[in-house]
Amino acid sequence: RLSSLLVPLATLTVFLFTNLSAVKQPSAPAFVEQAFNGAVGPRTALRIFVYDLRYEYSLEAFLKSLKEEKTNPKSNCDWNMDVCEEQWTGLYSMLRQCGGDAILIQKFRRYPRRVYDPDDADLFVVPYPHSSFCRFLVNPKWNGCKGKHHQRQVSGMLDSLQHFNNATRKLHLFLLCCDTPHHQRALLEMPLYVSLGGQEFRGSTNIVIPPPNTEPHYQPSALAKFDWVKPRTIAVFVQLSLMNAIRRNAFELLNKTKSIAGLPVEVHEIRGRRQFTMSAKKTWEKYRSSYFCPILEGDMPFQKRFFDVVLSGCLPVVVAFPAAGGNPHHSWFKNNTLGYNFTHPFSSMIRYSEFVVQIDDLGDIVSTLHQLLKDPVTIRRMQTALGKVVSKFSYGLGRDFMAPGDAFDTLLLSLEDYVKHLKH
Repeated sequence: RLSSLLVPLATLTVFLFTNLSAVKQPSAPAFVEQAFNGAVGPRTALRIFVYDLRYEYSLEAFLKSLKEEKTNPKSNCDWNMDVCEEQWTGLYSMLRQCGGDAILIQKFRRYPRRVYDPDDADLFVVPYPHSSFCRFLVNPKWNGCKGKHHQRQVSGMLDSLQHFNNATRKLHLFLLCCDTPHHQRALLEMPLYVSLGGQEFRGSTNIVIPPPNTEPHYQPSALAKFDWVKPRTIAVFVQLSLMNAIRRNAFELLNKTKSIAGLPVEVHEIRGRRQFTMSAKKTWEKYRSSYFCPILEGDMPFQKRFFDVVLSGCLPVVVAFPAAGGNPHHSWFKNNTLGYNFTHPFSSMIRYSEFVVQIDDLGDIVSTLHQLLKDPVTIRRMQTALGKVVSKFSYGLGRDFMAPGDAFDTLLLSLEDYVKHLKH
């Protein structure tokens, strides 16, 4: 039932990029960029059956509970349902990054090739917002889904799936839209799910996806108009909590480095993990004005900051550790842990090495970035590589809802590949 024919993409448009004025370099070459056309839609023939779950397991039930929850203040933005420029509000804003299931459920429900007869389906989607239920409607919030209430809820939800059996088990997609450990074990042992990465389970296909970002600047149509090689005024920008040794060392090292290659270095401490020194809007502006943004070890391999900076055109800087199991792809988290091809989205379609600055030792960060800033051809090549794939990190909302090449479209291609392999 799968077709190898792709819906024709939008017309190609040539963009001529301007020079980086902050560093000496030759004229930027023209390169071909796909123009955005919101009418194109997904590039897959996959036929998908989406369950209509009982109300207690539905997105609507979660949104009602969220509205009634009075413990924590909400921001000006809803739970990733539409485009919104957020005014950061502590815990709510932080936990929205685990609410990508709200976006995916909307998109699967409105998927143009959705089928209503299970016999016609190539794949079954279970629109259960497990991550949203787990991460916001619990106390304390960081306990995730370990409580007996969620265990009973998951068990009841699974029992309610009319077409779920041993024959179709591998064709059921579950939405686990937070870092992998924050989910019920029963779902992590399923053959197919999406997550923000962090852990792999034998016998399961874990398709790693990016977190949601509802900012208008980072919608696919806006990204298509962005000048990825424009001049930037800041060499390095980073704000981070000093939660571990590598972050404390980076803060000390960069804080005493006032400039690199004649451009300023900006370092800001996040106190208590959530006490920011500037607004979210100002942070986005800083990212868009900077060449390099270090992404250093946090609690999990997943860090939303990585995706915020790439959507802003700031080249991420990571410490590359030897990965577990002899994996040639380095870990960007800790020594002897999963390589980035398991922890970052769509690694078979995105060549991260083309735009991520990997350093073996934190002590080399200043000299490495100084050398790169003196090599404008390499910088432009990295920025251009990032610009070509950046839409894969953005879920189109509003008028971009079915944007070709966005994160949802890329997920569909991954699912199509999964189904093809099952049939061979």
